[in-house]
Amino acid sequence: MSSILHGVGAKVPKAFKDLYNLWFDVEENKAQYLKTLEKEGINLTNVSDILHGAGANAVKAFKDLYDLWFDEQGNKKKHLKHFVKKKGFTVHNLSGILSRSGANAKDAFEKLHGVCFNDKGERTKFLDDFYNADFEPGHLSCMLCGAGVHASSILKRFHSVVLMTKEKRQNF
Repeated sequence: MSSILHGVGAKVPKAFKDLYNLWFDVEENKAQYLKTLEKEGINLTNVSDILHGAGANAVKAFKDLYDLWFDEQGNKKKHLKHFVKKKGFTVHNLSGILSRSGANAKDAFEKLHGVCFNDKGERTKFLDDFYNADFEPGHLSCMLCGAGVHASSILKRFHSVVLMTKEKRQNF
């Protein structure tokens, strides 16, 4: 939680209380948000990595990302499903890539999704090009670790280098 609240300063008591109250009920039991994350194998370390630096915007950033990933019943929504299909990305991969997205986590995830998948959940030619060049989600995650809000643009630039001819790469 400390990395999420990094930089809050004087507002830390309120920010901590708001986030804590979102995650736990009055009897200090896990609230539905945490139960859903736990059920889906998403731990607070993953969330903390992604929301690092959200600061005073932590509650909004968390809710925005959660609502993008899950419906009201706690079922995965299509964007998250597209990534975590069989032989796809893991939540750990995504948390590494989106690490330090902070208050912009929702936008960073949406942009990354837009680069990797179409509206039907099919891999884009862009992502297929990486797979055809023997890159796996784990490889991409490792290379993009900590890219955060810049993940989609870095992936696009890396794509252009990977697909260059040998001659063009030598002059790059």
